[in-house]
Amino acid sequence: MRTVMALLVGAASLIGVVVVGTIAATVLLATPEGEVTTAYLAANLGVSFLAAAGAGYVTVQLAPSRPMIHAAGLAALIVVLSIGSGSQPAPGQPSWYPLLMPLLGLAGVAIGAVMSERRRRARRDA
Repeated sequence: MRTVMALLVGAASLIGVVVVGTIAATVLLATPEGEVTTAYLAANLGVSFLAAAGAGYVTVQLAPSRPMIHAAGLAALIVVLSIGSGSQPAPGQPSWYPLLMPLLGLAGVAIGAVMSERRRRARRDA
């Protein structure tokens, strides 16, 4: 049960941060006509990466055992969720954008998971 909770909380944190960040970027950085700007794309990429890193960190902290396996499960979930959105960019997005998003997600989860695992070990060894 704790395994499922670790993955659900990690995924929920990722989705929550991305949704809030995307809304904020849209309000602050899109044109009044709703056109996507370079600043919006950069902000959305940054928020997505940080959200993935945070999700990887949280998932590892909550994992009852084998935390890196839990992080891999979160990474697999990101890949599965990206399959549908990766085929066609949204209006105004460059063609590379939906391909880069899952890669940033995977990198973010990996970095967050490693940072979290180091913290777990440091607490355990203290």
